[in-house]
Amino acid sequence: MHYPPITKAKIEFAKEVSKDYKLDIKPVEVNKNLTSKNVKYVVDINVLENGQIVKINDTKMKIRIALPEDLKGFNKYEVVYISNDEIKETIPAIVEDGYIVFETS
Repeated sequence: MHYPPITKAKIEFAKEVSKDYKLDIKPVEVNKNLTSKNVKYVVDINVLENGQIVKINDTKMKIRIALPEDLKGFNKYEVVYISNDEIKETIPAIVEDGYIVFETS
């Protein structure tokens, strides 16, 4: 087994970007402040090019992340953008074939 566990995910960009872009997703511990706001699962998402984090602005992308077993079966899913342990933005999400799917820029 890999440690940390590998999270299955995919990214699609609305317009052409470098073919070297790779999606890097790492599960992160959910702090108590966020648990009280019903946050169940936190991942750190980065786009990498040659191992370096790429800043992406104003490029729409669709991200698909495999849902952990214990998060399946809820009535509603939302993705939140967290900075400094605070929710900064809420993004609508759907579940498709065991993946949570959302669009962001």
